[in-house]
Amino acid sequence: MQIIDRIKHQTDWLTRGRMVILEHCTGTIAELESYSWDDGGKDNTPEDRNDHYINSGQYAWIPHVKIIGCECNGAD
Repeated sequence: MQIIDRIKHQTDWLTRGRMVILEHCTGTIAELESYSWDDGGKDNTPEDRNDHYINSGQYAWIPHVKIIGCECNGAD
């Protein structure tokens, strides 16, 4: 699964309440707020930094993505 597809899944789940980040998870919130995109790239590529929690969380749910589902433009 490509990184952009993983981002689409997480964005969809957060928007629809299928993924929740609690207020006391300050490290996670800080990382999500600092996540950035490569402005110089023509394909809207995420930068490979500020993503340790994001990546670890994705590795936990990737095996279950078909069960969780997604309404994110066919990224399943």
